[in-house]
Amino acid sequence: GVPKKVKLTEQLKYCNGILKELLSKKHAAYAWPFYKPVDAVALGLHDYHEIIKFPMDLSTIKKKMENREYHHAQEFAGHIRLMFSNCYKYNPPDHDVVAMARKLQDVFEFRYAKMPDEPVDLNPPSFSSPPSMLAAESSSESSSDSSSESSSESESSEDSEEERANRLAELQEQLRAVHEQLAALSQGPITKPKKKKEKREKKKKKKSDKRKGKGGEDEDKSTKQAKSKQSQSKKSKKASGALGAASSSGTSNTATSSSSKNSKKAPKPQLALPPP
Repeated sequence: GVPKKVKLTEQLKYCNGILKELLSKKHAAYAWPFYKPVDAVALGLHDYHEIIKFPMDLSTIKKKMENREYHHAQEFAGHIRLMFSNCYKYNPPDHDVVAMARKLQDVFEFRYAKMPDEPVDLNPPSFSSPPSMLAAESSSESSSDSSSESSSESESSEDSEEERANRLAELQEQLRAVHEQLAALSQGPITKPKKKKEKREKKKKKKSDKRKGKGGEDEDKSTKQAKSKQSQSKKSKKASGALGAASSSGTSNTATSSSSKNSKKAPKPQLALPPP
């Protein structure tokens, strides 16, 4: 065969490992239909090559890997998947070989998903020297950056001290406010019942005052009534005295009253009388 001068890439080495696993006895129970190309004549599959235009099997893939026909892992994976898709395409979905293909493809996909990245990109040798230069530059830049960072850190430390002082002041103010709120809240439930008690006491006082007021009013009324009675008694005494005087004066009052009545009744005839 072709001499194996060209080394496989790390990814293709990994793919070769997958291929060996697919061909191992571990998976033989469901991998055996894919070991060799489909013999359509022997199996009586006269329409196989009409439906499947690009047949593929593990032995063909192995030869291609050995002959270094795969330059990228994607080419290898493409042929493995072509082999399975041919199976799905030609056979009915409930066929045993389809179930076997799915089992084997699960093994492949699980391993292929864990394939590591290439350690170094495939670059020509002319690009081998710049990385060292870049590394030197990056190290010098990092040193200068570190020095600038140190200076900035010293500045930031000064700024940070002021900021810390400001933050501390703000925090202390916030703490004071919180303490005040806490004090207010803690006093709140204690003062409220006092207010209620005070209200109740005020109500009681008002009631008692009203009762006292009523009592005072009653007292005032009683004193007024007593005074009025006294005045009435005085008036009655006066009236009785006056009546006594009137009775002592006797007939003169009656005569005068009658004469006065007559004079009131007949003032006009008096005016008509001639002068004496």
